[in-house]
Amino acid sequence: MSKPSVLEDEKVIHLHGILFRVKHDLIQFAIGEDGDTFKNPRRIMVKGRLTGQGLDKETMDELREAIRTEGLQHPLTLCGESNLGNKRLTLLNGERRKLCIDKLISDKAECFDPASKTWKPAAELYEFIPCNILIDIDEKEKYKVAFSSNERAIEIGEGATVTLIRSWRQAGWQDSDIQKATTKSITWLRDTESLLNLDDHTFDALVMGEINRTVALELAKIADKKERIRRLEKSREHAALRLESIQKNIQNEVAEAEEVAEISDAQIRHAELTGGDTVKAEARKARAERKLVRKVTQASKLSSKRVQVTIKDLDKANADMQGDTKALTMAKIQKHHIGDLTVIAEEGGKHADKAALMLFWWHNGVLVGNRDLRTIFDEFDAQ
Repeated sequence: MSKPSVLEDEKVIHLHGILFRVKHDLIQFAIGEDGDTFKNPRRIMVKGRLTGQGLDKETMDELREAIRTEGLQHPLTLCGESNLGNKRLTLLNGERRKLCIDKLISDKAECFDPASKTWKPAAELYEFIPCNILIDIDEKEKYKVAFSSNERAIEIGEGATVTLIRSWRQAGWQDSDIQKATTKSITWLRDTESLLNLDDHTFDALVMGEINRTVALELAKIADKKERIRRLEKSREHAALRLESIQKNIQNEVAEAEEVAEISDAQIRHAELTGGDTVKAEARKARAERKLVRKVTQASKLSSKRVQVTIKDLDKANADMQGDTKALTMAKIQKHHIGDLTVIAEEGGKHADKAALMLFWWHNGVLVGNRDLRTIFDEFDAQ
């Protein structure tokens, strides 16, 4: 791999190896423009919607605050040509960090510089950004770097991954090409490709994180679309109940911690008034308050947590559906029981009267919609 030449206006400054200091405005996002077919996996779109994970407001706010108060901990990764000239360099890894730096600069934020241990304007601190530059690599190598680095950080999401593989297949990539780019096994690839056949409803649930990969793979095995969607919706019901149960348990633990803290506080005041030992009560109160903080934090996170179906929820849904399948329907009663009842009643054996009553109930109750059993019994006795 050759080392790029340093630009005359020093927008790219070589430090060592593949590490450089790069002028902020020289770095471009990989959005598949200007004839470049490579696109950051997080930028994969499905039905006009961005499917890659890690770009939501909460996650980005946390990362931006970490960069503001702790500094940029890891260099970005770019790709370029041997003769850089005036060409911009494309991001392979670090889009989220670059977006955060851009926002800090536009907000004119003061940022901590770990090198000098001082606070500086973002525009000054990040005029140059430390970057690894990979030179003259082809599209498949670009995807390998981008995919693997994204997966080690915050995953791009199953929806984006499936769509990315579809685009690679359309571009003529072979199994070996995809395995090299993702460093995944052939089994993983085959499983992932099975998700390409999901109906839009189930695939949207995967993209939105409402079901995980394991659940999606199990649902993909169901050939009938209507049956698959029924299982999905039943699984969602169980997932919602499970989340509700967890939330209630956390709220109960919050209430218990509050009660222990209040009792301990009262014990402390009583000990102070009576000249008793307050040490144990103070320790108990401290433990309760620490627990209270933890549980309140958990409750806060759970209150905004999206319901996600797990394999346990799907297993429960399958059990429910199997029960529905085994349930006696009108057609099954007609097919499997009425004929036998008729034979038993006509034979005149010890079960004849019971069979006759059941046949009467069937013809004079079920089929005509009569739900009053006493009336049916009276009519049978009156025969």
